[in-house]
Amino acid sequence: MLSLLYFGLLFATYLGLFAGLWLAKIAEEELKEGVKFFKWLKPTLFLLALIIIAVVFHDVFNTIAVVLLLLLFALILLLRWHQDNFIYGLFAVILFLSFPNTLALSFNGVIIFFYGLVQSSSLSKRTFNHVIANHWLFLVVGLLLGLF
Repeated sequence: MLSLLYFGLLFATYLGLFAGLWLAKIAEEELKEGVKFFKWLKPTLFLLALIIIAVVFHDVFNTIAVVLLLLLFALILLLRWHQDNFIYGLFAVILFLSFPNTLALSFNGVIIFFYGLVQSSSLSKRTFNHVIANHWLFLVVGLLLGLF
């Protein structure tokens, strides 16, 4: 039953990308002002997902592990933040790691949905094919992790 919940949430969070496309299509004039906020909202959502994982594994992780997670966030922010496929692959790992705790799974699912909403709304080329081509790693990694 829980694996069904995981796979359902995996696909529901991926739909955030397409919801963002739809939102961008109906509210193009508002997006021009919102893009400057999207630049800071995306890293904030990613950091929030990492914090939830740190809270879920507080018995397993110690302070050093939390510091390493924050350093990972800083490294990703500095080096690869512009690579959407890489970030979405990490989101699939975060979603899988939060699987033992259904509350964390739900929270991270909502965070990933909103990240996808913001991400696809701020794309310069807004087509289904472009979104799928740039964010396929999320589904592949999520499905592989869920099967094993």
